[in-house]
Formats: sequence, structure tokens, C-alpha cells
Amino acid sequence: MARWRSALIAGCAIVLYSCFFLMFLINFNWQELESKDIAGIFCFLMLMILVNLFPIEIKGTTIVFTNAVSIAAFLQYGFWIEAILTQLAILVTLLRIKAKQWERYVANLTMFLIISVCSAGIFYLLGGRTGPFTVDTFPALIVPTIGYLVSAIFINHLLFKLVKYLLYNQKPEFFGRSLWWEIVPLTVMTPTGLLIYVLYAEIGVWVFLYVVFPLVSFSVILRLYHRLNIVNEKFRIIHDLGNDMTSELQFDHVVDRLVQAVSKLVPYQYCYLFRVDHEQGLLKPVRFLEQGIPPDEYEDFMRVQVEIGDGLSGQVASLGQTKMIGREEEGFHFRYEPCCLHQQQSILSVPLKYDQKVYGVLTVCHNEPNRYTKEDVTLMEILASQAAIAFKNAYDYQQTKQLSERDELTGLYNYRYFSSYLSAQLEQAGKERPLALILLDIDHFKQVNDQYGHLAGNEILRRVAALIQEAVGEKGIVARYGGEEFTILIENITEGEAYRWAEQLRARIEQTAVEVVPHLNEENQTEPVLLNVTVSIGLALYPQHADDPFSLMRRADRAMYLGAKRKGRNKVAVYPQI
Repeated sequence: MARWRSALIAGCAIVLYSCFFLMFLINFNWQELESKDIAGIFCFLMLMILVNLFPIEIKGTTIVFTNAVSIAAFLQYGFWIEAILTQLAILVTLLRIKAKQWERYVANLTMFLIISVCSAGIFYLLGGRTGPFTVDTFPALIVPTIGYLVSAIFINHLLFKLVKYLLYNQKPEFFGRSLWWEIVPLTVMTPTGLLIYVLYAEIGVWVFLYVVFPLVSFSVILRLYHRLNIVNEKFRIIHDLGNDMTSELQFDHVVDRLVQAVSKLVPYQYCYLFRVDHEQGLLKPVRFLEQGIPPDEYEDFMRVQVEIGDGLSGQVASLGQTKMIGREEEGFHFRYEPCCLHQQQSILSVPLKYDQKVYGVLTVCHNEPNRYTKEDVTLMEILASQAAIAFKNAYDYQQTKQLSERDELTGLYNYRYFSSYLSAQLEQAGKERPLALILLDIDHFKQVNDQYGHLAGNEILRRVAALIQEAVGEKGIVARYGGEEFTILIENITEGEAYRWAEQLRARIEQTAVEVVPHLNEENQTEPVLLNVTVSIGLALYPQHADDPFSLMRRADRAMYLGAKRKGRNKVAVYPQI
């Protein structure tokens, strides 16, 4: 947290508490309290602590029925006792949840002291008077009591949003649905507080035996009911999106469904996903959902490749186990993760694991400490297992698709894929967008196979394929036509440009030596030798030379054989020039 925010919180607390204790020493008289009052004050404190231990969280808003007890203590003993009891109850609650930031203690205690001061001020302005219950004065307390509770809720809401901004830099939304969920409990707290106040006057501390069980039980039942609804809703989300994921075969679509589900299950400031490449032993970033991260940091992270076992994500992938960090700590987990992770207090990283194999690592993080619970871990692990199945299906589909479209030896597209691609491109191109079809054949390739063996021939095919692919780049696609022949399709290129490009490719192949091992040597020589090969190239253009795939391919083939092969090989020929 920024130093100026810490200084602001500390400064406000020092000033406020100094004024409070000074006025307390001046105005409060302990001698007026009787022994029964001390017992009653202690019982009020115990009841406030009990109610604070069972908060209800609805739509991101935390609701407790402490005000029902604090208003009764306020009406009976006045502002000073209520303020001190509230401070002690909040302090015990913070200790129980093991809050570790001193700013959180100071901010919460100061916030509730301000609420006590402002609510009491509204009560007295509306004509309210505190003290033991009497029938004559009770009707006059109803309006001030409602004013007390309404002001307490509104001030609590505004201060809570302000504290979240100061502590966690979260943009406040002062008037939203959460305010409504704080107003609704007024219908329960107002009559409950008045009832405790009246009964305390009638039966003394015995009232707490009658009140504690129904009040705490009501809080617990509502809390469990709401949590059950939340869990059911989250399981429904996992079920629906899980079915969507496992039915998808495109990897990008699976990732989209996964991050969509995560956003509905757990809160986060940042969420990122690695896929695991077991062949290379690396984790490669796939998606990074961020809020305001600099573009250069985003690009840097998307280029990162993490070795399995390194950093937080690497260890999760290596061990196949979930890792949860409840607050900021120096350690291995910062390495190889996004720089923004250094500012996060809570981190949850889960493996996408199926059949003992990890397919990816999903990490969410939040700037609030201890933000993730065991319930969040369970939900994320269930979602991750569904995602792992979807990843496996997508990988299997991609592998099958690649086998059907790619040449196994060179990794280029095969002729079947190229033929369908060529037809589709000609349909889309129209007459205004020229396409160049280039057919390339390695000269005297049979002699290489006969002299050095087919393994050497395969190495030459792979090297020539790599040179062609490197030259084409993003300008078009390359396919292995069959044997030692390759086809190339380049878009938006003129005849002259296509000829010059093909000539440069021919020269580059001729000048590149390929290292092969002569496996057919009678003397069993296994020392590698360097071979230079040449190629003959023919090209035809659409729509200049042909307007359908079959004719275009046939004319490029004629250009290669008649214009290049028959004229001495190691040449480039254009269809009309043969």
C-alpha cells in the first residue's frame, strides 16, 4: 500500500482517538455505574462478539446484526459505553480472522468509532434520550432509533468503500446494489434492538439467555442458506460451462469458456493461463486477463517460457498440486510470473490435470490478503479438471487434424489440403486479386537417393522444405506436392514480382549446402558430406494464365517441365514463356 495512504489512515486515527479519549475522561463518570450495570455491559459485549462471528455475505456485501445489539446498549447506557463495546467487539473479530495488516486494524476500528459518533449525533439531534426504559419515554425513542440505525448503515457503507480504496486501491461504487442489501436488514434490527432494550429493563441480564440463541441462530441459518445457494449456483456454472468446454474442439474456444467460468467463480485482479508442453519441458502463456496492466508488461509476459519446476506455475505443473498463498510473501513464486503479481496478497494456482497428466496451470490473484478459501480451491480444482479434459480433446483433435493435413516428413501441408485451399482461395480472390502458383522440383533427386540412400534424400527434402517455408513466410502457403516436388501459393503478386522471388529462392537453394550421411557407401563411411542441390521452378498466375485450380496447376506444371527441366534444369520458367 502507498505510504501516503498509510500515513493518512494513521493520522486520522491518532486525531480521532485523542479527541475521543480526552472527551471520555472529561464527561464519563464511572462512579455512576452499579454492579448490575457492569454485568449488563459485559453481557452486551459478549452478545456483540457472538453476533460478529457469524457475518452473512450477500452479493459481495457483508451483513451482521451487531447494530441490533449496539442500539440496545446505546439506549441503555449511552454513547460512551456503546462506542467502547463496539471497539472491543471489532477488535476481537479482527483477531479471530487473523488480520495481519496493521492498517486493517486501524482503519476498521477508526471507521466504527466514526460510525458510533455520527449515529449518536443523529440520535440526539432527533430528540432522543438514553437511559433505562420507561413506558412514558419509549414512543419518543422510535424515530431517533430508526435515525440512529439508518445513519449507521449509510455511514458504514460510505466509509467501507473509502477504506477499500485506501487499503486495496479498489475503485469505490458508493450507490449500488450492495447498499440495498444493507438497508433491508433494518426491518429486523430495529424491532430486535428495541425488544432487547425493553426486556433488559424488565428481567435484567436474563434477557441475553432469551436473545442470544435466536439471534445467533438466525444469523447462522441465513449464512448457511446463502452459502448453500452460492455453492449451488457455482456448481451449476461449472456444470454448464464444463459441458460447453468438453464439447469444443478448438483450443482458443476452450480457453474462452474457461476464463469465462473463472470470472463467475472467484474474484481476481489478474488471471493467467499457461499450457504445458511436455515435449519441450516448458510452460507457455496462453491467456492473460488484466486490469490496467501496461502493454509492454503484457507483451513481455506473453513471450515468457517457463521451465517445468521453476517459479509458482512451474512447481504447480511439476507436482500437479494446487498452491494457495494467503498474503504477500517473498519467495520463489515471483520468478517467471507477471510483474503485477508482486503487488498481490492472495494467489491461487491450480493444475489442469487429467489421468495423471498436467495440461496447463491456471492462476488467479487478488490484492486482498487471505481472499481465497478452501471452498474456492475446491471449485477451481473441479473446473480445472473439466478444463483438462477439454484441453486433451482439443489437443487430440488438433493432432488428428494435423496428421490429415500435414506431410509427416517435412511438416508442410500435404497436397490434399493444398488442393482444397487453392480452390477456396480462387473462389474468394475474384478477378482483381492475382495469385501466383509455383511448382518446384529438386533436380536429379533420384541420383541422390541411389548414391547416398533414402535417409540422405529425406534430409535434403526436409532442408529444402525449410528453406522454402522460410522464404514464403506469411506471404502464402507451401505444400509437398509429392516425392521431390513442392507447391507454393502466393497472394497479391505480379508476374514480374513472382519471377524475381522464385529466382531468389532458386539461387538460395543452390547456394545452400546440405549435410548428409552416405548410408550406401561400400566402405561403411559414416562421415557426413555436404551436398548442393538445384531446383527447377515453374509458375503460372491467376487469373492471367488460368481461372480454375486444375488449369492453373497444369500450366505451372508445364512451365516447370517444358520451360525449366527440358532447358537444362536449375531454372525458373513462367507459363507463357515456354
